[in-house]
Amino acid sequence: MVDGRCGVAAAAGRLLSRARQAAGAQAVRGVVVLNTAAKADFVEFRGAGFAAYLVRPVRPRSLLTQLGAGSAHSSDTRRSRQSRGRAELASRPTPGLGGGR
Repeated sequence: MVDGRCGVAAAAGRLLSRARQAAGAQAVRGVVVLNTAAKADFVEFRGAGFAAYLVRPVRPRSLLTQLGAGSAHSSDTRRSRQSRGRAELASRPTPGLGGGR
């Protein structure tokens, strides 16, 4: 993750490339943080290898989504929450169908 205020997408891209080389087989996702007015600059960062951007001020949920994007844990957690929600709805009595008052 880099701060887009550095303004040098090529240098950030070189840093991202070195991080990917150092990580070996592990995936490295490039994310840049930009100001609202600088969103158009993402084209340069995408060309340098970055996959996503966040707009300042960064919401915690957006940050966590980007940090967890593509991980098995994130999708497992999401599926687990969805399953719990469906199970909870299924266990509630339905009014008018013999279970409600």
